[in-house]
Amino acid sequence: MWTYILRRALYSIPILLGVNLITFLLFFMVNTPDDMARIQLGAKHVTQADVHTWKEEKGYNKPLFINIDQSGSAILTDTIFYQKSIPLFQLDFGHSDSGRHCSAHVAVISLGHSILYYCADYQHRFCHVDGDVARH
Repeated sequence: MWTYILRRALYSIPILLGVNLITFLLFFMVNTPDDMARIQLGAKHVTQADVHTWKEEKGYNKPLFINIDQSGSAILTDTIFYQKSIPLFQLDFGHSDSGRHCSAHVAVISLGHSILYYCADYQHRFCHVDGDVARH
């Protein structure tokens, strides 16, 4: 039983990495960092200097996967992919680009509310029949 659980846990690692990589690629194929900056700053009257400043503040001024300007491990770690993806595996969701905090604590609270709602809905639908408790 324990070997099965360990095997399934180990299978989840490449699956999570693959889903993260595919999501990252699709997101950056649709939205470039310049487009994201223009959307956040407002599409009208945005200068290139404003876009550059926004990208530096949010960490989007780096290369996507490989930073050839660095040496050693920084070639891979000083990139958008590494700095945006690795904290997710540590359940550190950081802040959204609009400034909202997205922590694991907030996710757990939201999950708790969802579970409570589901349990109440389940009890209402399946355990009560015309005001009487159904016998299963």
